[in-house]
Amino acid sequence: MKYDKMVAISQEKSKRKIEVAIKQINEMLDRKERITVTALAKYTGFSKTFFNRNPEVRAAVEEAKLQQGECYNPKKVIFDRAARETIIQLKIKIKALETRNKALVEKNMILERQIQELKDKGQA
Repeated sequence: MKYDKMVAISQEKSKRKIEVAIKQINEMLDRKERITVTALAKYTGFSKTFFNRNPEVRAAVEEAKLQQGECYNPKKVIFDRAARETIIQLKIKIKALETRNKALVEKNMILERQIQELKDKGQA
């Protein structure tokens, strides 16, 4: 009976470790952090062999790596963020220039009318 209880406790402990590992993988994905066994071992405190030997966890790691893409590049993430910021700033600038252009077109029309009126007065 003691042996069965020890096995059950060991299996329960293993299940909890698997849950912690998978939770950490998902958190790393959310943070757009590169998934590696070394990083997972550091965050969870589990050994690297745990991640390599446990088939369920190893499958989760491989799936996460595929989700990230083969060539994950943190510089690209930073560049994309900077590019989005630049695009936002350029859209704001375009809007301001469009408003200014509209005002200048209206002013130009008024001045053309005044010129035409002056020409008409000069001919009369």
